[in-house]
Amino acid sequence: MVNIESIPAIESLDEILSVPDLDGVLIGPHDLSCSLGIPEQYDHPCFAEAVQKIVEKERAKNIGVGIHNLPRLDQEIRYAKAGINMILHLADMMLFRNVLREDLKSIREGLGEKTSEEKLGDTLV
Repeated sequence: MVNIESIPAIESLDEILSVPDLDGVLIGPHDLSCSLGIPEQYDHPCFAEAVQKIVEKERAKNIGVGIHNLPRLDQEIRYAKAGINMILHLADMMLFRNVLREDLKSIREGLGEKTSEEKLGDTLV
């Protein structure tokens, strides 16, 4: 497996894919989006076009292609439909953080406390 995380990597993809016994590539969405000049804009047409280009080249060589740590499930689904066949769905600490954040928010709401978003809104008014 090799990571594809930049414009130079995409430009060198044919050469990379010719390495013997290569099983697949893994797209690093954060670094790739930064390299494209659109940090963390995973819905941006430029990002989608880059992913599609990678997927098409991988699938033509019958090589697996994956992506990791997209922030939303709909993005994971969209790119899976585009041909990605391996998705690393978050990391254990990210899952822990997300669940803990939602649980604490539910507890605060259940106790009638303002959430961080509500407190922020009060200070801006």
